Formats: sequence, structure tokens, C-alpha cells
Amino acid sequence: MADRTQALEEMLEGFHAMKSCLASRHRPLEGKLPLTWSQWLVLGVIARKGPIPVSGIADALRISRSAATQSVNELVKSGHAKKAPDEHDARTMRVSLSSKTQKALSTVRKAALANMRKLFSALSDKEFAQYITLHRKLARGCGK
Repeated sequence: MADRTQALEEMLEGFHAMKSCLASRHRPLEGKLPLTWSQWLVLGVIARKGPIPVSGIADALRISRSAATQSVNELVKSGHAKKAPDEHDARTMRVSLSSKTQKALSTVRKAALANMRKLFSALSDKEFAQYITLHRKLARGCGK
């Protein structure tokens, strides 16, 4: 495609439509964990990687350490996360989820995955596999 502008504009609109679709299905869950989008992303990293230093969160999300620190501090203050010294290096703090947040996140994650399954049910298994391959390629390219 020589001129991608029109297709890219259509993609932007499509991304917005998919995000709106998922968000509208997610609204009943907001009361369980009333968080900002940034805080959700940080909790997701902590949930996937276990106790992790703030620098690991920053690297995973490709954000500054100060932005990661600010989000972590807000999560600790609200009781969603906790900090503890690293057992191998007392100078480093590791961040983990609080037990109440682990439970709530599990419930929210199950519902979010169900919503994603509904969204992607429009694709055949072959199309879905191709989409995932392309998605991974694009996500890796974001860091360049």
C-alpha cells in the first residue's frame, strides 16, 4: 500500500471502538478496584511477574522510573500493593500485590478475559493466530 494514511486513520478509529467496547463491558467491575489506567497497568505487571522492583515495572511498561515510583506509591498508599526489602539486596524494594487486591484482580481478570474472548470470537482460529503474531511484532516494535 503506497499511501497508508487512510488505513492508519481507520485503524485508530478501530482501536478506539475496541477499547470503548471492552470498557463498556468492564464498567460493572469498576467498583471492585477503582483505579486509573496507569495503576491497572502497574498492577498487571506486578501480578504477572510477582514481587518486582520498581525498575522492573518501569522497564516492563517502558516508562520512567519516577513515573513507576509515583504509581507504586499511590498503590501502596491505597492498600493495593505493598513494598518489602529484597531478600538478596536490602537496598532494593520489591513490590507485590496486597491479598485483597489479588482476590479482586483475579475476579476482574476473569471477566476481562471473557470480554476479550467475545471481542475476538469474530476471528477464526487461523485469523486469531495471525493477529497474535502481528500484534507481538508490533508490540516489540514499539520499543524501537
